[in-house]
Amino acid sequence: MENEERERESLSQMRVASHKLDNLVFPILRRPQGGEGGPASRDEVDWSCRWYSYSLLSHFREMLRSFFLLFDQNHMPARLVICRCLFELAAHAHYVHKHVMQHLRSNDVQAAWDFLEKVNLGSFHMHEQSVAARSKELFPAPPHIKAVVQCFNEIDRASGATTAYDFFSELSHPGWASFKQYYSMTADPKGFVRTHFTAPRTFPLVAYVPYVSFALETTAHLVSDVLEQAGDATMAERLRVILRRTA
Repeated sequence: MENEERERESLSQMRVASHKLDNLVFPILRRPQGGEGGPASRDEVDWSCRWYSYSLLSHFREMLRSFFLLFDQNHMPARLVICRCLFELAAHAHYVHKHVMQHLRSNDVQAAWDFLEKVNLGSFHMHEQSVAARSKELFPAPPHIKAVVQCFNEIDRASGATTAYDFFSELSHPGWASFKQYYSMTADPKGFVRTHFTAPRTFPLVAYVPYVSFALETTAHLVSDVLEQAGDATMAERLRVILRRTA
């Protein structure tokens, strides 16, 4: 009961954060002057960091809003699919933060630009399906989600990131774990198994709410750090304020 009360308090705090994220207005981004195909400038890297940050935050806040809509309507299976998405976005934020910071600390602007290009424009579908050489150049292969999630294991509180991601993935994909949410099995007097199809199974809050909370906290913290490095101190501080007021 104590765990349930704690997670309900966490949900209340996340609702506040969700509303505040919805109220963020991202400025129009204009790419700095630079020669296409030439060496990247730090201004271009900063622009690319902001492009990534605003895009990821836009998707994250939409998924978080969807999570609460599904929660309020008691749609458990769909709620867990959104949990997987939020956890994945947090892992991606960590992956990008780690590599961008490494490149910038070593003053390798070009490496930071090349990495961000794969992150912002990468598409397996467009990369593999397009037969035009120009299209392949415009759409490089993005980082694989397996590498992204494995990298997330580096964060102490997410030491079981791969395990958690696998749990939510199995509940999202067709298979025993997702199907089992809709039936129970009993043995009749003759020893035969009877399968009873029912309303979806309900998971306790502690099974998924901590992961949503962690995803929110981690994403806001890491993205604010990237924005700070990109010279967007205003948006970075707004994210930190959201974290402080909902902690």
